[in-house]
Amino acid sequence: MSESKLSSDAQHSDSSEQSRPLFAQALRPQVSAGSVVIYVIVMALLLGGFYLLASAFSVAVGTWLFVGGLAAVTLAFWIAFGLVSSLDRAD
Repeated sequence: MSESKLSSDAQHSDSSEQSRPLFAQALRPQVSAGSVVIYVIVMALLLGGFYLLASAFSVAVGTWLFVGGLAAVTLAFWIAFGLVSSLDRAD
């Protein structure tokens, strides 16, 4: 294809797409006190879980520490990607 055809195709896009701004502001604010609290909880679970996973190799009851760390990391990812996203879709 020639360049002139490609440039002319780009100019003939839908007019409704041209009037809409590229980075439109959301209708509601994305950061609230609840989302900050959830972020702190998720980060504490995630980093605490990583710490438990790492320290499980240096103690006698390492299996249970590893399982606890795995559970904490799993819970953190479930809250962040499962629970919060499903609550956002419900709004």
